Amino acid sequence: YRIEKYGLRPSDVAPPPIAEPAEPLPAAAPPAAIPVLRWERRRVAFMRMDLVAESGAPAFGQSARVLEVAVDKIRMFGGRVEDLSRYTVVASFGLEAVEDAPWRAANVAAAIRKATERQPGAASPATTRMTVAIDVSEAMVGRFDGASEVDRDAKGAAVASLGDAIAKLSRDGIFLSEAARPFVEGRCELEPVIAGAEQFYRIVRREPYGLGARRRLSAFVGRAQELALLRDRLERARSGRGQLVGISGDPGIGKSRLVLELRRSLAAGSVTWVAGRCASFGAAVPYLPVIEIVSGLVDIAEMDPPATAVAKLGESLAAFGMDAGTHGAALLHVLGLKEGADDVVGLAPEVLKVRTMEALRQLVLRASRRTPLAVMVDDLHWVDSASEDFLASLAEQIAGAALLVIVTYRPGYRPPWIDKSYATQIALQPLTTEESLTVVRSVLGADPVSPAVEQLVLSRGEGNPFFLEELARTVREDERSASLGVPDTIEAILLARIDRLDAADKHLIQAAAVIGHDVPRPLVAAVAGLSDTEVERGLERLLTAEFLYDTSAGGEAQYTFKHVLTQDVAYASLLPEARAELHAGAAAAIERLYADRLPEQTERLAHHSFHGGLWDTAASTARLAGHRALERVAYAQAVAWFEQALAALAHLPETPARAEQKLGLRFDLRTALTPLGDHVRIRENLEQAQRLAESLGDARRVGRAQAYLAAELRLIGEPERAIEIGREALRVAEREGDFALQIATNTYLGQASHTLGEYRRAAAFLRRNVELLAGDLVRETFGLPFVSSVHSRVWLVQCFRELGEFDAGIPVGREAIRVAESLDHQLSLSTACTVLGALYLQRGEVDAAIPLLERGFALSRDWNFGLWLPMASSFLGSAYAFAGRLADAVPLLEDAVNRQRAIGRMAFHSLRIVSLAEAEVMLGRVTDAMTHARRALELAREHKERGNEGHALRVLADAAARGNAVDVADESYRAAIARATSLEMKPLLAHGQLGLGRLHAATARPDAERSLSAALSLFRELGMQTWAERAGAELDRLR
Repeated sequence: YRIEKYGLRPSDVAPPPIAEPAEPLPAAAPPAAIPVLRWERRRVAFMRMDLVAESGAPAFGQSARVLEVAVDKIRMFGGRVEDLSRYTVVASFGLEAVEDAPWRAANVAAAIRKATERQPGAASPATTRMTVAIDVSEAMVGRFDGASEVDRDAKGAAVASLGDAIAKLSRDGIFLSEAARPFVEGRCELEPVIAGAEQFYRIVRREPYGLGARRRLSAFVGRAQELALLRDRLERARSGRGQLVGISGDPGIGKSRLVLELRRSLAAGSVTWVAGRCASFGAAVPYLPVIEIVSGLVDIAEMDPPATAVAKLGESLAAFGMDAGTHGAALLHVLGLKEGADDVVGLAPEVLKVRTMEALRQLVLRASRRTPLAVMVDDLHWVDSASEDFLASLAEQIAGAALLVIVTYRPGYRPPWIDKSYATQIALQPLTTEESLTVVRSVLGADPVSPAVEQLVLSRGEGNPFFLEELARTVREDERSASLGVPDTIEAILLARIDRLDAADKHLIQAAAVIGHDVPRPLVAAVAGLSDTEVERGLERLLTAEFLYDTSAGGEAQYTFKHVLTQDVAYASLLPEARAELHAGAAAAIERLYADRLPEQTERLAHHSFHGGLWDTAASTARLAGHRALERVAYAQAVAWFEQALAALAHLPETPARAEQKLGLRFDLRTALTPLGDHVRIRENLEQAQRLAESLGDARRVGRAQAYLAAELRLIGEPERAIEIGREALRVAEREGDFALQIATNTYLGQASHTLGEYRRAAAFLRRNVELLAGDLVRETFGLPFVSSVHSRVWLVQCFRELGEFDAGIPVGREAIRVAESLDHQLSLSTACTVLGALYLQRGEVDAAIPLLERGFALSRDWNFGLWLPMASSFLGSAYAFAGRLADAVPLLEDAVNRQRAIGRMAFHSLRIVSLAEAEVMLGRVTDAMTHARRALELAREHKERGNEGHALRVLADAAARGNAVDVADESYRAAIARATSLEMKPLLAHGQLGLGRLHAATARPDAERSLSAALSLFRELGMQTWAERAGAELDRLR
């Protein structure tokens, strides 16, 4: 009977026979519309409860009573029974729009335990074990004609998983899986449990205020004014002027945390504090938060047996001077305790309500007479009607009481008493960027992440403390999750809000989510397929509910998602087929609505075409978007667009035309990847490009692939092979008459020659380009990342710097800057500023060098020019060191070494290490300097960088001389001088002679004066005035 009462199995009673109609039936009405079956992906909480007697199975009658209670509680808390046997029940939570399904399951388990323990003749835990396991998993949920069903396979997997967990646990208690833990953590005290090598968490007890005293709280920032206002209202209440305070704000904005900080600031015993919490399932549970308030006032603990609870209530009523009969019976009824509640049994509902309200008011008001009282009610937007009526009645009588009532709620709810003169509303706003960063770093603690990841967390958290905390915990656990999907705990909250919308509004916000963060009204109307009236009213409702903001600024109406995470969740709530259909609709609508200005919509059209499966359009528009990104020097975005175009082409049949498209995209992709310094992907990409060109029999493009490969081989430390392949590419360019390829190949051959220390030959290649790129050609990039005329001049300046031909290099460098500025080409400008600054630094003119180097470094850093940034950082660090700013220099020099190693660029890595070693010599860190100098020397020799080998030898000699390793120093200076002489590196030759002269002067060797004189002569010849003065001073001291 009890099982049938709850409709869990069909009755055995046969249905009555169907009577024959006495008259002919009327014509059938038109058939109703056939309900549509819709599938949605949901995060569902599953709960299994098993009853086991220590001596075997419990008595059937006893288990039936427990299961009756269980079924009642499951339904009361919005769950559904999925499976039932004599000793087991399995339930699901979250099939409907709820944000706290796992928490509901935990509450159900606690309520079942509490209710059964209060039943007469209940078995004790010593004789009957109740094991509850709760898990969370994603499942497909089908909706049909108002009913919801979990996908059978998902349900079966969940039931099996819970059964396995129960078998492993084999102990009394309520246990959470790892997946369920984040949803309950902070609301309960949890105890880790290992069972069968698997991690579970036993619920020990609920935490007050839901913030988790045992969970490390993040920094509390940005609420000083609000906290001061709360303290003021508390002081007024303590003086006998009762106060009502409502704190409103979005989920996670920090309402409960603000109240917690108020409570933590109070002296012990100065205020009695009680709290209750409404719940999303609580509308059907009368007095849900009030029960917690009453229990707190009379000191009833959650696990107190009925007799103890009744006794505590009686003692408290006596202390407050209240009637234990009339008031006590009503309060016992509220608490669900039957013993002693006889006086209210059988009363009419209206009479019972009046008596209950009076008892509750008297309890609160009399408690406030003993000690100032603060009553908090959390999540009032979910309040049940009985509790709301009580709070409204209490609000009428607190003006003269030492009582502060604080309630929290979300936008859209308005407390009925908020207009009272003694009521205050506090609306919490998002945190500032600085405050948000403080919260994020407090969560990360000793596990910092990169600045880029920090910024990603800040942008997605949008000033919401809870969002920021959960996102920070996600990246703390795995920084590789820097793409930052929505954490489960946040998704549950946002998805429940979306699911509570009516069907039309939900479809509208999903269509808006497909369009993007910014939503033009004509486009969302077209994509949603709703009438103008439906769209207008739906958008108004979404604005009122603060899902969207109106960001129109004249012209076309436009809306923006209040939270980017809301957009993400709404988008993810669509099944892939539905998403693709909406994307395709968006692409078609864009082409129709913006036909007269389609280029402005290139990126949007490319995005929707790709995700809508319109592969031809997706490929062509993504390539256009990539070229537009290249023009903006947005290389990472260009890479993404070109890769998307290639992915779109992969869905189309292979034809020669498709192969041509792929080949062009491979070259585009290499152009975008080069400034980012992603050498592994560049190499792989070029190899695929060469194979495509060969398969097409396209000699010109084979040569282009070879030229690009030559550039890459130089960068990874193979300059000789780069020259070999580059010469092949140059022959192809000349044979085919490919001017662009000639320019590119001259550049790459010049760079490779420079790397080998063949500066004269390198200058010849680069001068050829400068001469050819005249007139309008000075502006061309020829499909490369740099402006070719600027880039050739940049490397020509570097040759002049090593040769000491400063007067020739300065005008070339200035012209490079002028051209780059005229074209507003940031990458070319960054490189031009850096090399001209480095030339001035080599000459010893540090005041002229630093502004140029700082500009080049800032451009490289801000525009994320990963290929060039290590060089810019290194030269700037060297300039700071030369200027005596060693504290600023060393971090830049170390960062340059680390960055270049990280991107796998071996070309000139030796020189980055040389610059660091030179600063270490200045700091007196001789051992570090010698270690780094030797490593630089090893790398330079390994990669045939003969000029850099000379620099490494000179710094090794400086370090050895500083460390009194005279023989090493002498040998290294002489080797550096020999290398400089053979390569015509006059500045290095002068520095070698200066170092050798200082060494010989310190050791009283006779040839010191000769070396110093040679250095002085060279410095003067080169116009290196600062260094000439230093050499002259050394010579004067010697004489």
